[in-house]
Amino acid sequence: MQEIKYSICAITIMVFLGCTCQHQPPFEIFYSDAKRTCVTFVQHGEIDHYIGYRIVEHEPEITDYPISDYAEQPKRVDYPLPSISDTTMPGPVIPKGTNTDEWMTRYQDERRYFRSYYNGVAHFRYKEDEGLYRVVILKAAADGLDVWAWLESEKEISGSYIVQACFRLSGTTNKEWRQSIARIPELSEFDLWATGDTLSLTYVRKNNSWHKIEAKNERIFYYTSAGVALQQYQKISIDEGKIIPYGLIIRESGDRTSVAGMYWERTTGVSNHHPADCIHAYVDLGPVKPEVKNIVHGKLYWFKGNKDDLLRHWRSDFVQNKNFEKP
Repeated sequence: MQEIKYSICAITIMVFLGCTCQHQPPFEIFYSDAKRTCVTFVQHGEIDHYIGYRIVEHEPEITDYPISDYAEQPKRVDYPLPSISDTTMPGPVIPKGTNTDEWMTRYQDERRYFRSYYNGVAHFRYKEDEGLYRVVILKAAADGLDVWAWLESEKEISGSYIVQACFRLSGTTNKEWRQSIARIPELSEFDLWATGDTLSLTYVRKNNSWHKIEAKNERIFYYTSAGVALQQYQKISIDEGKIIPYGLIIRESGDRTSVAGMYWERTTGVSNHHPADCIHAYVDLGPVKPEVKNIVHGKLYWFKGNKDDLLRHWRSDFVQNKNFEKP
């Protein structure tokens, strides 16, 4: 009988531990810079390596009519929003590190609302203008963050509404304030260049293969067909060598053991941006009708692996048009 009791206790402990582990998300999400609307995601217990994402950066580009229907771009199918049934849920425990003093799980002012929950989900709402809000939901996944974004508007927006998404990959040589948002030395081009190595770590897809972006201390753009249409709308010419089929942009460490990247549906283009150590996507959230939720899906990737591993993850997440490249 005593052995049976011990066995029951052992099973109970194992079940409890299993449940605890199951509820621990792969990443925890924090609001790391209220003024710049930046979030940071980090693995549980880690204080030296983390990546940032600036949700609102610069003014949107607005057109009189939709510049594209984006039908050719890969999209996520049947991937519903995560449920946030209880907004009183506690947030994750903020780790104690050199650059984490300003991190928060809750924040609210006249224009910004942020909540991060212990289950790996975060909710952000931003007042773009009177009667117009941008909503972003983030959810931890095994290989990064799944992201949903849309506009809530009291009046119709008939054209494109293009916003900039900024994936921060700062290293130890970036300015100190940037390191409170992101600190990932192995993916920082600034850190690499500080050693005298002018290698680029950033890639896009072009002609069914990886194309390395030049290692220059300036912003370099690549445009999708929608981006070409936008430039034509603005009467700006484009170098044909800068045209890409879709907006996947990634960084791979020099030793090919760590990789991060960003993809959004409905992108007009991407860029590698210096002097800030980050990569950008330009995402069209328009047109919008009142009380209609037109959700745009995105994904922020970060895991141990190389760019070909990330490509496989991306292909399993986003359905490609038959005219695009095949695995």
